[in-house]
Amino acid sequence: MPNSPLVRWTVRLVAAALVAALAALLALRIYGSDRLASAEKEFAARVGSREAAPSAPVRFLDEENAALLLGGGAEAMILPGNDKPLVGEASMSPSHSWSESQRADIRRILGNNQPALELLHRAAGKASCNFGVIGSNNKTEELTMTHLLKLMTAQRLLLVAARVALLERDAARLLADAASMATMAAGFERETPMIELLVGIACEKMLLSVVGETIADPSTARESLISLWGMLVDVDLRMAWRRSNLAGQTEIEKHVAAVMSDPLTAREGKASLYGRILEFAAGDIFRAQQLEIRADLIAAVDEPLGLDPSWSRRGTHQPRTVFDMFDVFESVMFGQSAKSSIGRVQSTLSLRGLARIAVALRLQGSETGTYPENLASFPRAMQPDPFVGKPLTYERRADGSARITVPDFEALWKHISDAGAGSQPFSCELPPPQPPAARGAVR
Repeated sequence: MPNSPLVRWTVRLVAAALVAALAALLALRIYGSDRLASAEKEFAARVGSREAAPSAPVRFLDEENAALLLGGGAEAMILPGNDKPLVGEASMSPSHSWSESQRADIRRILGNNQPALELLHRAAGKASCNFGVIGSNNKTEELTMTHLLKLMTAQRLLLVAARVALLERDAARLLADAASMATMAAGFERETPMIELLVGIACEKMLLSVVGETIADPSTARESLISLWGMLVDVDLRMAWRRSNLAGQTEIEKHVAAVMSDPLTAREGKASLYGRILEFAAGDIFRAQQLEIRADLIAAVDEPLGLDPSWSRRGTHQPRTVFDMFDVFESVMFGQSAKSSIGRVQSTLSLRGLARIAVALRLQGSETGTYPENLASFPRAMQPDPFVGKPLTYERRADGSARITVPDFEALWKHISDAGAGSQPFSCELPPPQPPAARGAVR
């Protein structure tokens, strides 16, 4: 039966199937190669180099390194029993809203933690140093999550201490606390890992809360405002976002690596036959999509979240072509966590800009005795906000006071975080300016 029609047709069908499969593989290979080349050009045009610039290395791990002082202060904190929740609660509201029992507890906690605060204060003015987690050849160990949480608690302790100093009209203590908070925020924001960037952002927002409350205090002297202006963090958060996203292996790359290998032999780094075939046919398609998604992710920080209706569609991306079968992975990169992280970067840029304009307005008011009718002389305030995409709103009242606000901040923040804006200073009160002759005296 070797020459029977059934055998001949079977051989022909198998051969045809093999030829068709090979043609399909080659077609996918050609398509993937073209798409990867196109994605690389698009990435270069939108983002630039695919290499992540390292964070600035520390000089050496000695007393001049801010991380050592801040870390020592964090380790020296004494917060037994309910003291840590009390600090957390006090950090979420301004001091004028504290009850008498709260104030007594906070003063007791600050007294118990005076040695820790002294260490933290010694880091003031060392904001040019980073924490040396990445980019240093002489680091001893990376920060663990426990260390990060302790440093965040130390920042909250500084925030509460600054609020007590503001309540007690103690300018020197207030500025010392604020300077250490600025060092903490700047140090973290210069680090490459995303978790360090997000911790730095949270620390900067605590600093901005203190700045906003100090601006709103009518007794704040011009000299204190000038000092606070110099403490505002100036780390380029857009560059930090780019660096964090380019460093390391993203979640989608991990997923692709798993698909390209045999789960049973992946630990040994061996690829299965299936993995080799998939790599040959679709490897470039996966890599092209990784570049496309990563370019979208990095560039998204420059597009105010409030003006981007596509956020509600992230994760349901329409394929670029009928050949694109892999867009399901976009949901990994543009999930809720990515949206929230981008929103945190943009909202920090927003609040940072608000603080700078508010300080400038108060300084102008101290010179002229009045605030301007509008913000036309502040071009930055007239531009779209980095977070909501609208210019700041400004109101000058009949009594001479004023208010400057990031419009729709709270609603947008709730949309991305499923929580209210809390103590974030998205609005700043400006008290009536004192006449130039009466300037100065309280603080």
